Amino acid sequence: MKKRMFLQLAGAVITASTLGLAQAQVTPIKFQLDWRFEGPSALFLTPAAKGYFKDAKLDVTVDAGNGSGGAVTRVVPLVDGRMLLAGSFSRIGNQTRSGLAVVGGAGVLGAVDPAPNFAVNDVVVQPEGRLVV
Repeated sequence: MKKRMFLQLAGAVITASTLGLAQAQVTPIKFQLDWRFEGPSALFLTPAAKGYFKDAKLDVTVDAGNGSGGAVTRVVPLVDGRMLLAGSFSRIGNQTRSGLAVVGGAGVLGAVDPAPNFAVNDVVVQPEGRLVV
């Protein structure tokens, strides 16, 4: 009888400590603004500065954005299953791609040769595969 009571008590202590650990874990969140740190971003920066996110067990990182100047404005499917991205960007991910980039099925980023050095507003893929920018 005492053994059963001891096992139940031990089980309760283990369960309570496990719940405590689960509640103590901090969730990391990376958030990017649509523009620089200015007045409208106070809604996101103030809670971080006052520690509200930490109180809620959130590790929030707020990064500045670049606005729509670095946007993909056109997505064109290619016959081989890849996608052609066009726009006013100069980088995609951590790779330099000015105005045009190709993304494969597994998210692999490819280059367009010759690469433009300007924003691409529109693009047409001709039947033989040539690009008209």
